[in-house]
Amino acid sequence: MRYLPALCVLLGLLAGAAHALLTDREYAATGTLAATAAGGGDPLGFAQAYGRLAADDAVRRAAEPGTRVRAVTSPEAPVIEITGTGPSPRDAATTANAVARALIDHAERAADATGAKLVRLTEALPPTTPVTPVPWISLATGTCAGTAAATAALLATPPPARRRLPAQPTPARTDAAAAVVQ
Repeated sequence: MRYLPALCVLLGLLAGAAHALLTDREYAATGTLAATAAGGGDPLGFAQAYGRLAADDAVRRAAEPGTRVRAVTSPEAPVIEITGTGPSPRDAATTANAVARALIDHAERAADATGAKLVRLTEALPPTTPVTPVPWISLATGTCAGTAAATAALLATPPPARRRLPAQPTPARTDAAAAVVQ
């Protein structure tokens, strides 16, 4: 019982290390688009609208299977940031660029009606490092889980029994002492 806390923390640390080593890596690549508007239109409003369309199925079909896409717009600038994630750097960049291309094509088809146009500012490049898992976070999470398990185990076990000292023999009474007490 004395080594239980250390053992639980060590097991948690090992579990975190296993997670960091065995979990599939995920990469993210980001490209940006800018919205322009002809005839006095609001490019910021068009950027917001096209940013929402990036998650539409018609636009997402351009993405690779097994990848994800996220679009973020700025409330202050007519910019759309498209991030593609995937199991390899190439897949992440390909996904972000394909969705950006599909969004630009969609804007071009609607340009006569809207007067808006999307222009590529930056192309998504393959990243050099994965975004998940982060090894130190996996180790810290495992260590915290081990510490929590050790604390729960210690709280659930009864306290050790206290050692009792042997009883001291009581001195025998003499008849004189007994007579005084009576």
